[in-house]
Formats: sequence, structure tokens, C-alpha cells
Amino acid sequence: MKRFVLLTIAVMAGLALQAQMTAPTVNYGAYEKKVQKSDAEIQDPKKSENPKTWINRGSLFQEIYELNNIKFLQKGADEKQIQLIFFNPQKKETLQFPNGVVQEKLIYDGITLIFENGKLVDWDETKTVADKPLDKAFDAFAKAQELDKENKLSKTLKKYLEELKNQYLRDGSYMYDKGVRADEAGETEKAKEYYQNSYHDFAMMLKINETPAMGNVKDTAIMYYAGVAARKAGRPDNAIVYFEQAKALNYNEPLLYELLANSYAETGQEDKAIEVLKEGFQRFRDNNRIVIALINSYLKKGDSQAALDYLAIAKQQDPSDKTFYFTEGTLYDKLGKIEEAKAAYQKALEIDPSYYDAIFNFGVLYYTQAKKMLDDASFEKDPTEAAKKEEVALKELEKCVPYLEKALELQPNDRSILETLQPVYYKLKMMDKYEKVREQLKNM
Repeated sequence: MKRFVLLTIAVMAGLALQAQMTAPTVNYGAYEKKVQKSDAEIQDPKKSENPKTWINRGSLFQEIYELNNIKFLQKGADEKQIQLIFFNPQKKETLQFPNGVVQEKLIYDGITLIFENGKLVDWDETKTVADKPLDKAFDAFAKAQELDKENKLSKTLKKYLEELKNQYLRDGSYMYDKGVRADEAGETEKAKEYYQNSYHDFAMMLKINETPAMGNVKDTAIMYYAGVAARKAGRPDNAIVYFEQAKALNYNEPLLYELLANSYAETGQEDKAIEVLKEGFQRFRDNNRIVIALINSYLKKGDSQAALDYLAIAKQQDPSDKTFYFTEGTLYDKLGKIEEAKAAYQKALEIDPSYYDAIFNFGVLYYTQAKKMLDDASFEKDPTEAAKKEEVALKELEKCVPYLEKALELQPNDRSILETLQPVYYKLKMMDKYEKVREQLKNM
């Protein structure tokens, strides 16, 4: 799963300090006093009407966000490089996991850095002066813009807002990455929480863009990633909003259409999902992912003919993909077009002679046809004619044996194959094989 790349750690030679130094201590008490002072100023009738009061407040919360040197942190950074910035920790903890991974925690005042094999994998802030400092900074700058009627401070505000955007980007990317790691660890609910935080940060970047100081710019890439994060957070309705905005501005990403369609499908809007995919197909006709998504959508809807139409396009774009021919075979089988189904399965096996799904389905196809013929023979009143029909049916039944036996060779313990082969062997009087299969099923 794709991760975001955060800011690269840059350590100048002149920053190298002696190993015996301890971590710089953040004076949290001093920052708490600054916040109290700012709180008092915005309550003061005169100062609260001065936009500079709010700019200073916003800047303060930006500074609070940057405590603990988190702006320097990057996943994968070397532990020795990190210690040039943070120095020696107050405490170290080493954890040994059953899978052999050794994790080391360097605990500082306000932050814990987590390393695996000498590389930074995560960090947790353990002390904060204010919750959601970036949101508080945004609210302060928004108030400053409201009070700056003559736009005298627009350049100053733009500078701070650009910085705030970068902070939200860094935080949103970090949270998204934590979501990916939580997903990989099977921690689904924790992952959703991280993705929700990431979605919030990207959405705030868009709000910043809409402010007068920023000129109401449209960032389609951030719209897209806001949609991605929202969807992963389990909020497809929100994802649809941002994906649609990006699409309306012609964001050049084929995956946008697939994700938007999936979001519509997740909200029960299957027809809308297909409409979006068709739109994506018209724009990115060479993109097989969109074609495949259309095929799957029509399969889900039960529209076999439409699925076949797009399968034809998919095969033309990538004739070496065995799954296209396999899917085509299953659709033709469903439609009762047996010869077409056989041809499709045969083409899949030409591409990959050991393709289990095609082998098994080919065998079942012959089995099903033979069974129908045997049933027809059993209802024949004329004994002579019945015998002829049965003889033809048994010859058809023989055709399924090599396919089913090949499938069993590939998957020896597949119960469905064994249960299909058992009556076949019995009907064809292949009793040794029948007894072997019967015994295998008995012992399963």
C-alpha cells in the first residue's frame, strides 16, 4: 500500500553535537503562559479588534505544533542522525517481538521515538500545550482576515497560511502513513481513526485555499487525497464530495474514477458507479483498470452481455491476460453458449496451461453437459434409443476426466473436485479410482 513521503531530514555538519549532551527541554510552562496571554488579549475589547492580535495568536499555535522538533522527522531516518537533533533520551526501552523484530523506544520529554533495526518507524507526542493547534491557528488567521477590511495584512496572512498548509500537509501525510501501518497490522479501527485525521488535515488545506488571502485557488491533488483518506476512514459520502470536485476540474488521474465509482457503490448507488466508470473510460480508454472495474460492475449487476462487451475491449488492450478469457468463459457458460465458453477456457489455458480455475471450469462444463445428456437418456422410452443416447453421453462424460484429474493434481485436497470426480468414476466404471476418491473423502 502506498505511503506518503514526509520531509527529508537535513542535518548540517555544523549541527553535530557531543554525544553526552541531553535532549533540549521544551519549556511547556512558558508556552502555556503565552497561550493564557493570548486568551486574555482576544477577550480585551480593543485588542480583539486588531487583526495583528489574531495573527500573533495563529503564529503561536503554529509554533506549538512544531514543538519537539517533529518538523525534522521522517520515516526511515537513521537513529544516529536523529540523535544529532534530539540528543540523548531520558529513557530507553527495548522490545523483542515473536517475529524477530527488535523495537527500540527513545523516550524524551514530550515525545517518544520508535526505531526498528536502527531506523525510525514512528513517533508519539506525549505532551502538548494545546489540542489541535493547527485548527486553532487557522481560526485565528480567519479572524484576522475578517478584521483586515482594507487587506493591509494580506501578504503577511498569505505567508502564514502557506506555512499552515505545509504543516497540515505534513501532519495529514503522517497520519495517512500511520493508517497504512495500522491496516497492515490488522488494527482496522485504529487505522480508520488515523485516516480520519488525515482526511481532516487535507480538508483543512482546501479551506485555507478558499480564503481571500490565498485567492480561492483550486488544488485538485489535495481534493483527490482528501477523498482517498475519507474513503479509507469509512466515509464514502465525504469521499464522493471531494472526488467529484477533483473530477469537475479534470484531475488527471484514472484511479479517481475507480475510487469514485467504488464510493458510489458503497453507498448503494450502483447505476451512478457505472456512469462514473463509463465517463472514466471515455477519458482514459487505454486504462485497463477502468475497463475491469466496468466488467465487475456489470457482473455484479447481472448484465452479462454488457460485461462481455467490455471484456472484448479488455482482451484487445491486453490479450495476454488469462483472467479475461476465464471470465468470458464463465459468462458464456451462464448464457448457455457452450462452444463459446469452451473456446474461451481453451484460450486461457493456452496462456497458462496450469491455470486451475480454467481447468476446473472446463471439466465441470463437460460434466454438466454429459449429465444433461444422461438425464435425457433416462427419460427415453425406447430402450434401443436410450442405449444409444447413454453411449454418447458417457463419451462426453469421459472428456471431463482429464481436466478434473489435472485440477486435483494442482489442488489434491480440494473437496469440490473429489465430490465431482466420485460419481464420474462410478458412472464410467472406473472402480479403482472411485474407491480411492471415496476413501479420501471419508478421511477428510
